[in-house]
Amino acid sequence: HADALRLTHAQRQALHAQMSAMRARAQAQGERVIAAERALDRLFAERRATPDAVRAATLAVAAAQGELRAIHLVTHLETVATLTPEQVAQYDRLRGYRR
Repeated sequence: HADALRLTHAQRQALHAQMSAMRARAQAQGERVIAAERALDRLFAERRATPDAVRAATLAVAAAQGELRAIHLVTHLETVATLTPEQVAQYDRLRGYRR
């Protein structure tokens, strides 16, 4: 929506940097999600699953997934902070958040 929002050159650069940083953080966090899921699976595959171990492992998965979600949402806040109020309103309309 860069053209529809009439982003300035500086805004385009800032948003590009934000998205690049978010992708790097999200990719690294995604690897942690996968590792946590694998650890949970190993509990069962290796017959080490106990109620406490499963609770701890599922909490680790949930925490990793929650951090991944937070990475995306915080980037959204950073993006909105880069836009003017008029651009935010237009973005909301383009995304279907407002009419």
